[in-house]
Amino acid sequence: MEQFASSIRPAVRRVTLRDAHVRGFLLALGAIGASSLALACAAQQNAPLLFGKAPPMSAAASDSSGSSPTVGAATSPSVSATPPQGVNACSTQSACYQLARRYRSGRGVERDSGKALALFERACALGEGPSNIGCGEYAYMLREGEGGVERNEARALEVYKRTCDRGVGSGCLFAARLLTNAVQFAHDEAAAQPLRARALELLSAGCTAHNSGDCNLVGWMHQIGEAPGASPKSAAEAFRQGCDGKNLASCDSYAFHLQNGVGVPRDEQAAFHLYSAACDAQVLFACVGKGFMLASGRGTGMDTAAADAAFRAGCYPSAFNESVSACDRLNDPQACGMAALMAATGVCTEKDLNTAARFKDRACATPYAWYCDRLKALKHN
Repeated sequence: MEQFASSIRPAVRRVTLRDAHVRGFLLALGAIGASSLALACAAQQNAPLLFGKAPPMSAAASDSSGSSPTVGAATSPSVSATPPQGVNACSTQSACYQLARRYRSGRGVERDSGKALALFERACALGEGPSNIGCGEYAYMLREGEGGVERNEARALEVYKRTCDRGVGSGCLFAARLLTNAVQFAHDEAAAQPLRARALELLSAGCTAHNSGDCNLVGWMHQIGEAPGASPKSAAEAFRQGCDGKNLASCDSYAFHLQNGVGVPRDEQAAFHLYSAACDAQVLFACVGKGFMLASGRGTGMDTAAADAAFRAGCYPSAFNESVSACDRLNDPQACGMAALMAATGVCTEKDLNTAARFKDRACATPYAWYCDRLKALKHN
């Protein structure tokens, strides 16, 4: 399995995407593994990826097409010295998308979430066919009320459904998860089920066509029981395919399977190499996995100083607060578990065992027991 890490390392670049889940789940992008609060849509420049797991609803570990960051991908165009003039300064989907990202992050312009939202909306509207460019970010900003924009989960759901109708599997998946996780929609499983089935159909086809981000989302659908006949083995296989395609979120999740012998033979050395490669690209949970292995000497030599550095390598200022928000508002078990782990270890926040216990109880009081199992495994490695 070391071939995965060795093929990734030479090309690793700094990952600057927020929200798991998927990013699925980033629920998308999905689970407490090393995944992703995962996955919903591409996010802001200069914010590291939270989970490598299935994108949780809380964070997007994926780009606007629903796939998680990959190594060796093209970098963003250089910033022009001439400041853009606003929404009307672009006429193509790509131009509007790039301009939106600049306003969202403040790269070369004054940061303006309102303009970013309007530009992502314009980019999304200009898309045709299976194009999700700008739609994921637009929906995410609406769903989370990012940057002070008015929160509108109903409108976010409309956007996800529209991208689903265009043939974008991640749009179907995030629509289903929003319906079943957001209190506003009263956990509407009847409406979510056909969307989930369509998501699996489209994402499986994408994975077969070597779209590594789609493989990551398929892995998470199997991991948390959203796919018929799901098993740890089928989840591990999808994550392996994603990792072979250099999807770092998939590598992070596959590393957890290897580390613990879940659905695959245990191989702690291979797991450590994969965690390290993903952590180098600031996949937060991969850094946590690497840290625990260094602290315990499993799969590598024991090194407490290096373990401490790894725990903090993927942090960014709002990581803990975002996890808490997604846990409280969406009851996202990934986010609850991540908040528990951060508070228990002092990673990305002050150490607070009472807070950790509170969020751990919430993570374990969900239908997705695997989240709780993973949290326990990581805490006791």
